[in-house]
Amino acid sequence: MKSSRLIAFKKSGARFDEQRLIWLNGQWIRSLSLDDLYSRCQPFWGEESKNADESYKKRVLELAQDRLKTLQDLPKLTSYFFVEPEIDTELIDGNKQLRKLTDDERRDFIVNCSPRIRENYRLDARNNSELP
Repeated sequence: MKSSRLIAFKKSGARFDEQRLIWLNGQWIRSLSLDDLYSRCQPFWGEESKNADESYKKRVLELAQDRLKTLQDLPKLTSYFFVEPEIDTELIDGNKQLRKLTDDERRDFIVNCSPRIRENYRLDARNNSELP
């Protein structure tokens, strides 16, 4: 008769690797189809996205899908698509050239540059299919 040996068990609980679980969850999210992910995300959209239409939300979700680790990350990763950014005057005041301008000159500068920036963005979007 062969002798059998019990495997040594420890009294402490099982080791739980939370980082591995988050990584695994992110892999699962990336494997979902966009429509399936969209339906699962409904309760997780932030307050700022409640008035957005479905097609826009799907486009935003498509951009965020590779970065999502949990569905709870959705509002944090997508909120800037639904709200206007606040103007940070520190960026202007910290620039040597721009801080010399008066408020009216700054406003004129932004108004004059905005159409050019939009046009450049449109040109980039035509040449790069990954841009929205």
